[in-house]
Amino acid sequence: MRTQRIDQEIFDILERQFNRGKGESRHEKKQKGTFSAQSDFIHAKNTFETYRQQSKAFAKYARETLGIRRLNDLKLTDVGLSFEYRKGCGDSPSTLKKRAAAMAKILQCSSTDFWFKCPIRKSEDIKRSRYKIKMDDRLDEEKQADIIAIAKGTGMRRVELQRLKPEQLDLRNGQAYIVDVHGKNSLIRMMPVLKNITTR
Repeated sequence: MRTQRIDQEIFDILERQFNRGKGESRHEKKQKGTFSAQSDFIHAKNTFETYRQQSKAFAKYARETLGIRRLNDLKLTDVGLSFEYRKGCGDSPSTLKKRAAAMAKILQCSSTDFWFKCPIRKSEDIKRSRYKIKMDDRLDEEKQADIIAIAKGTGMRRVELQRLKPEQLDLRNGQAYIVDVHGKNSLIRMMPVLKNITTR
């Protein structure tokens, strides 16, 4: 039997955790008090993709720098050393925190077990991926009045607005609702559309 590379082992673990988490509500588990950050589940596709990306970068470091080709040969201190290395390369606290969360999920431990303390995130240090443009501040009130009205009337997040479809509008007893809104952590919501909107 051919020895699996660490990359494939990591991917197999993440895929198994994601498949186990499908159909499970993270929100409901939190409400019932049965949710644990160290559980063997990944509930959201975005989380799966983020963990996959971060762990892929770690696997490359483990192979090329530490000579590790199997997860069994990996020590928790090796993971901490990789974070120190990436910190020295200029990775932001946000990126390091994501990578720590990904590796903790894969290895089923706490991120504190890596003996690495993530730097504190400061808003003034956040770097944008592109230059600031006019659209960042506000939508065009004439050209995009309908989008603005929906956003104000529902409080929907930007990504939720981008996914919105006409069939999600539902009228019940004279009240308009947006149904089947898939938000953060795979939480599905039904949102009333407010008629009288006051601007702060």
